[in-house]
Amino acid sequence: MANTDKGKVVVAADIFWWNDQEKQQIDDAEALINKEDHFTKDGEALKKSRRKVLEIADWIIPGHGKMFRNPKKEEKI
Repeated sequence: MANTDKGKVVVAADIFWWNDQEKQQIDDAEALINKEDHFTKDGEALKKSRRKVLEIADWIIPGHGKMFRNPKKEEKI
């Protein structure tokens, strides 16, 4: 995490990611938390990590995809 002039930016690596052909759905925090990941060995740990990132980040840089504004933070604006 880095504090920037845009707020807290988290480099989330593969906590959040999309396939090259997949549309990046970023408008719904619950959908982000529950996004299916066929490569994870512990789905509950992944969801816990996603929740933590969504609690602290203003902006998220995913492992694959474009940086996006945290939808949970947008709800509070």
